[in-house]
Amino acid sequence: MNFSWRVIDVPKWLSVACWLLLSPKNVFMAGLRSQILCRILVTVDKKSFQIPVKGIFLRPNSRYLKIQTTMRLSLCSVLLLTAAVFLSSCGGSRPSPITPGPNKPGNTTKPNTPTTPPVKPGDKPTGNNNGTGGTNPANPGTNAPNNKQTTYKLALLLPFSTNQYTDGSATLPDKNTIALQYYAGMQLGFAAVSQMPNYPNFVVDVVDSQVSDAEFQQVLNTNARLKQAQVILGPLRNSHVGLMANQAKISRQIVVSPESPTSELTEQNPYFLQTNPPLRAHCARIVQYLRSEKKRPADQIVLVCKEKEADRLPYFREANLKYGTTVLKEVIVPDASVNFDKIDFKKFIKPGQTTAFVMPSWAGSDWVLAFLSRLKQQKGNNTVEVYGMPQWADYEHLEPDLLTGLNVHISSAKYIDRTSTEVQEFEQLFYEKFGTLPDDDAYAGYDVVKFTAALLQKYGLNFPEKVSESGSFFPALTGGYYMRRVPVSNPSAPMDAAKPVLYDYLENIYVHILKFEQFKYQPVEP
Repeated sequence: MNFSWRVIDVPKWLSVACWLLLSPKNVFMAGLRSQILCRILVTVDKKSFQIPVKGIFLRPNSRYLKIQTTMRLSLCSVLLLTAAVFLSSCGGSRPSPITPGPNKPGNTTKPNTPTTPPVKPGDKPTGNNNGTGGTNPANPGTNAPNNKQTTYKLALLLPFSTNQYTDGSATLPDKNTIALQYYAGMQLGFAAVSQMPNYPNFVVDVVDSQVSDAEFQQVLNTNARLKQAQVILGPLRNSHVGLMANQAKISRQIVVSPESPTSELTEQNPYFLQTNPPLRAHCARIVQYLRSEKKRPADQIVLVCKEKEADRLPYFREANLKYGTTVLKEVIVPDASVNFDKIDFKKFIKPGQTTAFVMPSWAGSDWVLAFLSRLKQQKGNNTVEVYGMPQWADYEHLEPDLLTGLNVHISSAKYIDRTSTEVQEFEQLFYEKFGTLPDDDAYAGYDVVKFTAALLQKYGLNFPEKVSESGSFFPALTGGYYMRRVPVSNPSAPMDAAKPVLYDYLENIYVHILKFEQFKYQPVEP
């Protein structure tokens, strides 16, 4: 492997702490100039190494550096193989990109495209490709092929919580695992796009979003490289997403939010993309599946929820309007109830017909178990179906026989087919590099990088506008992205008359329907 390095102005003995990712043979590390991030200590003396991948510069921000090694180190009978040290200063020129090694993840295959098309308002938001960080409303670009940039500045906002570490830290708290898995997946995502022909260069800064809102606001106010980024991937915490959306709305930076499923989180912000489908997308997908694909009439669909969950029902009602005027049936249970003993489900069940019960609740496994047990008791020999939320997949107390007998389905933003060649190749590459298997967060990090890179390659910085117009489906290891415009929620809010924005932001509406069969949840047959 080739290295490009330069001397930078750092303290003579710069202590960098690293994190060991559960492996006897490989090490994946991330660290700070002055704060402990993990167990293994590496000392750098005025020299730092920067490893550019083809078309990509993985450059940490002023507080971060990333480390990999190609050395052997014996420590408590643990072999640490593979190392390299990344560090760059705030100034100075970047080295030219070089060709990476032969390993690369496989390409993904395209799953079935959802049948519901995205909303396509006629008017378009403004944007540009001036390359100054953010988008300049005074200089909208045409995004013609010769107007695309060859290099884009990206920032990754992940909650490493590095300010909580001291020299005495010995372990990494579990709450930081999500950031490290996302980061590892993102690394492989950038490595994959670096080998794709005709892709632009990406200068990537990694920024610690910290934990509290006050700390994150301080990051937004003071981090120079975050302000210079044209596209921001993150943050992951729900409370941080709103703060980032407000800041980016002012600076006109593009934000790709990979995790928060919250609805109505920003207004008149056409540069904001939410890739994790919100609750309304799950509700709409369930209705679409039942009414359009299963051909269930409205009077055979029953919504069940607690009083405090009733604010979720309008999502179902709205989605059902396109199929006629017949309303869905509803059962609203008092919040004080601990079971369903007083609820009569028999009146909804008709012999010879299949009744679908939809329960948009994640109040816990005991509550769901009480509902399923009561329904099993009352259905007799009749056929019923149950539709629940993604959280049900984690409820271990639900017996397989109960789930199978009631034909239980759930909606899910992600489905990873472990038998597919593309997933197996990704898992193998991840294990070879980091010495452990990826979790769902690593897949999400990988997918969002490839998604963002593909949009920049195809549309440039106008991609928020273009992707919602095109109605294109972007496949991913976890499923895919099908972006639609969220209509303006507050038409009376102040708006620039010269450049009106007729939608609030973009959201992904691609949702899987999974059925419990053969002891696991798997996609329904089309």
